[in-house]
Amino acid sequence: MKKNKNLLILSTDKFSTNRLIYTLNNLFNKDLIELDIMVFTQNTPEHILNLIKDNYKGQINIIYGSDALASIDMDVRFNINKLISDIKTRLNDIALETGGLKWAKKFDYLWWKTSLSEKNSPSEPYWFELFKIVAISNQIKSNNYNNHIVVCDDNLKELINQIKTSNKIQFINSLNNKKLFRFHRLILARILGLICIVVSTILAKIYSSIMKILNKNRITNKNSILLYTWFPRVWTNKSGTLQDMYLAGLPDQIKKEYKNNYKLILRIYDKTNFLSPITYIKRLAVLYKSNFAIKNYVILESFGTLKNIIYKYLNPSDILEFKKMTKHPKYKSIYIWHGFDLYKYFHKMHWKSVLVNWPHLEILSENSKLVTYKLNPSAVLLYCYEFTYGKSIIQGTRNSNKSIPIIGMQHGPITNMKLLYTFDINEVTNHPEYNNPSPYPDIFSVDGEIAKNILKQNNIPDCKIAITGPARFDDIWKQINLEDNQNSDKKTKVLIAPGLHDTNYVLSLSIPALIANPDLEIIIKLHPKVNNKKFQSLINRYPHSQQNKNLSKVNISNEPNIYKLMQKTDIFITTYSSTSVEALMFNLPIILLIPNHIPDMSIYHKSDVEVLKASSSSQLKKHVEKIINNKNYCKSYSEKTSVMLQKTFGEVDCKSTQRLAELCNKITLTK
Repeated sequence: MKKNKNLLILSTDKFSTNRLIYTLNNLFNKDLIELDIMVFTQNTPEHILNLIKDNYKGQINIIYGSDALASIDMDVRFNINKLISDIKTRLNDIALETGGLKWAKKFDYLWWKTSLSEKNSPSEPYWFELFKIVAISNQIKSNNYNNHIVVCDDNLKELINQIKTSNKIQFINSLNNKKLFRFHRLILARILGLICIVVSTILAKIYSSIMKILNKNRITNKNSILLYTWFPRVWTNKSGTLQDMYLAGLPDQIKKEYKNNYKLILRIYDKTNFLSPITYIKRLAVLYKSNFAIKNYVILESFGTLKNIIYKYLNPSDILEFKKMTKHPKYKSIYIWHGFDLYKYFHKMHWKSVLVNWPHLEILSENSKLVTYKLNPSAVLLYCYEFTYGKSIIQGTRNSNKSIPIIGMQHGPITNMKLLYTFDINEVTNHPEYNNPSPYPDIFSVDGEIAKNILKQNNIPDCKIAITGPARFDDIWKQINLEDNQNSDKKTKVLIAPGLHDTNYVLSLSIPALIANPDLEIIIKLHPKVNNKKFQSLINRYPHSQQNKNLSKVNISNEPNIYKLMQKTDIFITTYSSTSVEALMFNLPIILLIPNHIPDMSIYHKSDVEVLKASSSSQLKKHVEKIINNKNYCKSYSEKTSVMLQKTFGEVDCKSTQRLAELCNKITLTK
C-alpha cells in the first residue's frame, strides 16, 4: 500500500504545544500528504486544532474519538466481560495450586471485592484505555502511515508501544503523567485506611450510644425490611424533608400501605480507600441536625468491632498468599487480550484491591452480617449492587442468613451502562466447589424495559426481574404542569446541565459554540456539588476577548429545581445524565454532548431512537441552529425521542414507589 498519510493522536489535555508543532514541522514532506488527527482528549481542543491547521499545510482530517469508539465499543464491552471471566477462572486455578483448597475458597470469596471484578468501574480510568487502544490499533492497521505522533500519558503509551508498525512511533508526554505502579502509596493507603475506619467506627459507636440515651431508643423492629442507603452523599432536601434521593417515599409507603416495619441502614463511611475522621464527623453532624426527619435508622459502622478491624488490616496472610500467586509461571500470561499484554494494568489493580480494598470490604461484609443477625430482617433492599461494596453487603447478608431475600434496585439510567458489565454466563453459574457465582440479588427492581433487557441478555431469568419505575421521580412528576412549559421571550432559551465530573468539558464545548449567537439566552444549571467559584475559574480560562464580552449573556441559575428551569426552556443540552431522559417530560429537544475520551454511556447509545449528538463546538452549533430554524424538524424530533421516556422509566404514572413497596411486601410474604 502506498504511504500517503501521517497520523496524530491527541489523548491528553495538557502537553507542550511547542513540542507538538516542532515535531510536525520536522515531518518529511509534511506539506504534500494528509494528516489524520484522532482526538481522544477530555476537553475540546479547538485552539490546538486551529494551531495545527496554521502550521500544517497539507489536508487535515479530524477523527473524533466519539465516532471511533462508537464503532467498536459494544464488541469491546463484550470482550471485557469475557476477559475478566476468564481471568477469574485462571486465577482460581492458580490459587488452588499455590495455596490449596482453603485459599482457593477464600480467594474466590475475595475476588468479588476486587476492583477487576467490577469491570469498567468509572473509578478506574484504565478501562477506557482499552477502548482507545482497540480504536487506535484499527486505525493504524487500516492505513500505512508515514509517521505516527502520539500525545498521551504513560498508561496509553505502554499499550501503543505494543502495536506493530513499520515506522517508529514518536511520543509527546502528558504534563500530568501518571505512573503505572507505586507500591509504597498503596501501603500508605492501607495504613490510612486502618486509622480512618477505626476512628470512624469509634465515632459511630459513641454517636449511636448517645442517641439511644437521648431518644430512649433501642434497636428493635426485628423482621423489618432493611433499606441500605449511603448517607449523606445521596440524600437531598425535597420539600423540606431530607430523604434518600433513590428511595424517596419508599419507607413511608412500606409503613403506611403494607404495615411493614423498615430500618434504614446508614452507610456513612462510603469509600473503599479511606474517609477522613473530619469528614466523618461532619457527616454525623448532618445526621444530628436531621434527626427530626430521619427516624428508624442504625449506623452500619457502629456494628463493627475494633478487634476485627485491626485483624483484617494487620493480618498479612492474604497478602502473602496473593504474592505466591503472582510468582506462578502462568500468572502473567492470563492478561493477554486482543494481542495486548495488560499485565502492568491489571497487576496494579490487583495489588490495590489486596492492600487497600480487601480489608475494608471484608469489614463491610462483617458489619452487614452483624446487622442482619441483630435485626433478622424479612427482606433487604439495596442499590449499587453492581459494585464491590454492594456485593460485599450481599455476601455479609447471606453469611448471616441465606434465606433472607435481597432486592437489588436500579438507581438511575446510568446504571444501564454499568449493567452491561455486571454478569457473564460463567459468573452466574456454579463451577467447582471453590468457585461460587457472583453475589447478586434474588430480585432485580428496574426502571424500565431497557434495563430489563440488558439483564436478560446477561443471563438473569425473567422471573427475577420486576419493572417498578423510578421511585425518585414520583413526587417530581406530580408537580409538573406541561401547560406552563412555554417561553414567552423572543430569545431561544438553552439550558445546559453539566454533570459533577464533566463541567469543564461541557463549558469548553458549549460556550464557544453558542456565545456569539445574539438570539440565544444561555442558562447553566451547575451540578449541586460544583460551586460558583469553581465555575468562575473555568470561565476565566477562555482567552478570547470577544467571548469574554459576551459572557454576560450566560445566566448561572440559582434555582435548585432543574425541572422548573426545563418548563421555561426551549433546548436542553447535557451529557449522559438521567436528565437527558427526564427532559422528555417537557417535550424538549435534546442535544447530547458525547466526550471523546470515553465510550458513550448515554441511555440513547445503540438504541432505535436517533438523538442529536455533538463532540465538537461546530457540531453543537449546527444542531442548535437546525432546531431553531426548522420548527417542523424540532417538533418531529421531540416526538421521536419521546418514546425513550417509557422505555427508560416505564409507566410515568407517579406510582413507582407504590410498585416498589408492593414488591417489597410480596418478597416478605414469600420468605
